[in-house]
Amino acid sequence: MRVAGQHRYHIACFLCKICKRQLGSNERYHLVNGTDIYCTNHYRDLANGDNADGQHPPVKAKRNRTSYTELQIKYLQERFTIDSNPDVNELEKIASRIGLKKRVVQVWFQNNRARLKKTDNNAKGCNPDGSNPSTSNGATGTNNLPGKGFGPSIEKF
Repeated sequence: MRVAGQHRYHIACFLCKICKRQLGSNERYHLVNGTDIYCTNHYRDLANGDNADGQHPPVKAKRNRTSYTELQIKYLQERFTIDSNPDVNELEKIASRIGLKKRVVQVWFQNNRARLKKTDNNAKGCNPDGSNPSTSNGATGTNNLPGKGFGPSIEKF
């Protein structure tokens, strides 16, 4: 019996997955995915991206971008003006009404909130990092309301 990982193999069954050659007791082997045994040569090929058996590991297909119809966009924008951060139930209602998955609608709202925040910051003359370019010393402003604005706060945290 040979032991590899948590599995036991008969000597005759201790074979390289690619070349089916029986590996000797003093021969070096590599265990992949807990059960796949490879001789050193074939493991090297596998590590370099070459599979000697002609098979390639499955590649996950890239998801296509979602295309929205004009009606879907119009409805999403209307809902966004009413509530820019809808709860799960509202997202599901919106998704079923316009024929999209809930996750797609959720991402649309996230992206729209980020876009709105970015345009608000640009309109205020803020840099992408939130700093105000009009202050010469790099200070970020002087709004003293706790938790509001970019400036220092009266409260110390």
